[in-house]
Amino acid sequence: MKAFLVALGVVVLGAALAAGYFFWSRPVADITLEFSPVPPVLVGQPFKLEVGFTNGSERPVSNGRLAFALPPGISFLGKSQDLRILEIPVGDLGPGSLNKQTVDLVAVADPQSVKRIEAKLTYASASNGRAQIETRAGLDISIGQPAVNLAFKVPQKVFSGSGLEIEVTYENNSEYAFDKTNLKIEYPPIFQFQKSSIAPSKSNSSWTLGSLPRGGRGSFTIMGSVIGPEESAFRFLGTLTADFGGQQYVLNTQEVNLAISTAPVSVAIEVNRTRDYVARADGSLDYVITYRNNSATTLDNLTISAAFSGEMFDFAKAKSDGAFNSITNTFFWNTANTPALASLPPGGSGSVKVSVDTRAVFPIRRLSDKNYVLKVRAQIESPTVPEATGAVKTISVSSLETKVAGAVTIKSRGYFRDAASGILNVGPYPPVVNQPTQYTIHWIIANYSTDISGVRVSAFLQGNTKFTGKVKSTIGTSPKYDPTSGEVSWEIANLPATKGVLGGPVEAIFQVENVPAINEAGSMITFMGGTRIVANDNFTNLKLTGSAKEISSELPDDPTVADLKHNVQL
Repeated sequence: MKAFLVALGVVVLGAALAAGYFFWSRPVADITLEFSPVPPVLVGQPFKLEVGFTNGSERPVSNGRLAFALPPGISFLGKSQDLRILEIPVGDLGPGSLNKQTVDLVAVADPQSVKRIEAKLTYASASNGRAQIETRAGLDISIGQPAVNLAFKVPQKVFSGSGLEIEVTYENNSEYAFDKTNLKIEYPPIFQFQKSSIAPSKSNSSWTLGSLPRGGRGSFTIMGSVIGPEESAFRFLGTLTADFGGQQYVLNTQEVNLAISTAPVSVAIEVNRTRDYVARADGSLDYVITYRNNSATTLDNLTISAAFSGEMFDFAKAKSDGAFNSITNTFFWNTANTPALASLPPGGSGSVKVSVDTRAVFPIRRLSDKNYVLKVRAQIESPTVPEATGAVKTISVSSLETKVAGAVTIKSRGYFRDAASGILNVGPYPPVVNQPTQYTIHWIIANYSTDISGVRVSAFLQGNTKFTGKVKSTIGTSPKYDPTSGEVSWEIANLPATKGVLGGPVEAIFQVENVPAINEAGSMITFMGGTRIVANDNFTNLKLTGSAKEISSELPDDPTVADLKHNVQL
């Protein structure tokens, strides 16, 4: 009997242990995370997001942390709009417990879109606090129209120089009352602000609109003018914001695009008979400024101005049929120097001219002195105003930008005594018939005002001359020799602007050996032909070229042989 009781006790204890092991070792698998439905939200209107999480297991979990991840276009209310992830501690979750967490959000962009919000709940098992377990959920949010409507009303046609009136309207379409609303408008560079019907708060481009209750609306007008080329497009961008918890959030963003219509009078510029000319240093530029009356009204007392800007202009020998102000580098034409401007009938046209040179030398002083551009801005105006234009005067402008191509040069120098190069030349000098004499050749590149690519320097060795294979270079590539053709070439993938002009040289050195023939006795021997350099100008896409003289045994660049080179060869 005693043995039976002992056995029964062992069985009961084993069952209890097994049950305990099963209870405490089974995984926690009943933690759920679920969003409450959110109806479509309006851009700019705050809304609440609620998420519930339940511990459906029979064991507690601890140290819960709930993280929300927002897509671009939705922000946490009252926090920086750059904040995309917010983590909230939610503590311990007992068996069967149900908890909820709410965050305040606001949509700030992308009306008529769908945004997905993600949530992640991280917790630890009570039996093993170091084991982290995650539960995730997501919710799609429908973004509707902006809570506050913003609109611009502009004229159908805009002429250069004419008045431009913009009517701004705004209306709260939501059930939410907004406080501290503000409007900022980005103007195009060609717009000149004159006034607005309500005073701006600062910089003539911002307005404090204050509170905007449900159904609240307002409007005001902005007056100004635009001066720019015909058919040029420009944009106004308005951003309406409201203050929530010290942070500004976007309620609406609207833009309006306009183009300048063909003006009553037009002006155009060409240089050397084209608008696409590429200038070069030490060149000549012939500008022709043409004008035309496009209206049905005779225009009187026209004036034309042409403002020139660009460091590569050289006005010392400028020629024009107009007056020149060398302080502002502006040419002027009026009735006094151009009688045809006294009156311009409908459909009438004419032209004025300017000739100006480019500098012979690039004005390079810093590494940033590159990619030179020549700019001309021409303007024509008349006090005569055709009907229905709304302008205080008739005006038109045109601009022209002309790129200046870079320049690359190559110097080719020969030496007999060249200890500084580290290459030793041997042999007799002056050269002796049938005896080898060695020389070093220096190629020196200077790249001026543009980045260049595909650089290639080349020259041909002449008869009885060979490449010894001794080379040096200040950059990553060195000259190579083709024994079949006798060509020495040096290829460089890219050279930045001002390389070799400022800073260290771009130089390659190589050694050649020449053996004079008997029929060359008593004369200087040409052992390498002329050098040529070609490269692509990355700024203008033109080919740049340069050349250097041939190299002979006269060696004009080697001062150490001046007393020897006129001796008679043996």
